[in-house]
Amino acid sequence: MRSQTNVKNLIHTATKSRFLQNNSSYISSEFQSKELLSYDLGLPTSAKSHKHLLSPKDPNAKKVLVIDDNSFNLLVVRHLVEGLGYRVETALNGKLGLILIKSLICSNKKPFDLILMDLQMPVMDGYETARILREMMGNKEMAEIPIIALSANDSEDDKARCREVGMYNHLSKPLKERQLRRTLEQILLDEDVSIGSLCDASD
Repeated sequence: MRSQTNVKNLIHTATKSRFLQNNSSYISSEFQSKELLSYDLGLPTSAKSHKHLLSPKDPNAKKVLVIDDNSFNLLVVRHLVEGLGYRVETALNGKLGLILIKSLICSNKKPFDLILMDLQMPVMDGYETARILREMMGNKEMAEIPIIALSANDSEDDKARCREVGMYNHLSKPLKERQLRRTLEQILLDEDVSIGSLCDASD
């Protein structure tokens, strides 16, 4: 009951947003799916007992950057990730994401602990953004940041291309809270993972 109430509140907030007024029919139709209604957009019950879980307001909480050109997707993913106890910032395309990261580096601040990024975006897509970030990491311009792809396409070719540009994992849309939680824990809790090692992980 709480999950569906949270979903309805989220839809109400989203449809009032200037970014989403033209997408209200998309929002309504998307939330009819069982997959999206299965989201617990509050704090997931399964995460409450995790000893590592912090409030997103805690300065020691891990910080995640979500990059997606769809404002509604950003809203949903942000809510899910914050519900798992992580701090979240967002950007509407790869170029804006790079600007945000570089501004934090110039301010001598740690950018992010992990990046969740859509692949198909205008201005700069996820592949090009990942390539530039990996180049910056290789040149020691920034610390290592794991990058996870978000995409509705999960073909073997897509996964292979993600590995080629240095992404750690590929998560299919619509996101499943369980799969997202497990992936973030594997990477952010210092488990032994490497580039591309999780791309074939099943949900």
